[in-house]
Amino acid sequence: MEEVVYNDCYGGFKLSEDAEKEIIRRKFEPILEKCKLPYLLKKKIMVYLYDMAQYYLDVYYNRSDPHLISIVKEMGEKVNANNATKLKIKTVPKGYWSIHEYDGLESVIVERDKIKYDKLKRMINELIHVLKNNNLNLSNDILKKIGEIDNFEY
Repeated sequence: MEEVVYNDCYGGFKLSEDAEKEIIRRKFEPILEKCKLPYLLKKKIMVYLYDMAQYYLDVYYNRSDPHLISIVKEMGEKVNANNATKLKIKTVPKGYWSIHEYDGLESVIVERDKIKYDKLKRMINELIHVLKNNNLNLSNDILKKIGEIDNFEY
């Protein structure tokens, strides 16, 4: 399972300036600390990144970013840029979700067909493995696997 941030309000996904700065600080300060740059140059780089946050922050595209998740949890309502933003977190199966948006209101959709397909694919691969590696009681094993395919849940 993974957590995903979405906007539960008409208007659109937008972080507050403080939230953007905090994400930038968490993402880039550790990198800059490793660089042997003068202190003032590091500060100028951070100011530039703050100014360009909306262009450089991948959290606007990666809604399961760990920094984004932790900041939304820590900042609560202060993470929202304005009244047209209400950021929430939803827990969904890892890799099986998408965000659908209408007039800024977002919904996190669990892609159940993809879950079913992947589970069915795993079961078929297990069945092939059984067929290749076991010559005894194949009919019982096959019936068992077919029963699993017919009754699987996600």
